[in-house]
Amino acid sequence: MPLKKNSVSRHKPKTARREMSDVEKGMIIAFFHIFKKISVVATLVNCPWSTIRNFLARVCDRGHIENAPRSGRPVILSQREHRAIIPAATKDRSMTRLELRNRHAPHVSVHTIDRVLREAKIKKCLAQTRPRLTAAHAKKRLDWALA
Repeated sequence: MPLKKNSVSRHKPKTARREMSDVEKGMIIAFFHIFKKISVVATLVNCPWSTIRNFLARVCDRGHIENAPRSGRPVILSQREHRAIIPAATKDRSMTRLELRNRHAPHVSVHTIDRVLREAKIKKCLAQTRPRLTAAHAKKRLDWALA
């Protein structure tokens, strides 16, 4: 028995997937209460008929227009802690990641600090400092180069 090829759709989707704004949601509800027809609301809002139908069904089930919470692990760093780590890392380049964590977000791991710094494109590695060239050394090097 021959294997069937997977059929791949070559058509572009009619609309890009995105969340509706609260204004669009309000317009859909208001137009539906006025016109009582999903097809009219779909043409006025310029959304597919199925989107309007599904949205109205969700509103009836849930009793509100808010989106459902997203799946996945919740973020552990608050926006304030996130904003505090980045300037602290750029201001004091010699501060280690452990010191950054202990000072600004003691409840997270060092890996979380690493991720925050990586997202901000901050690298904590610095060139090692070396002793400066003294006047005596400079004179000896000049004498050697001219010899």
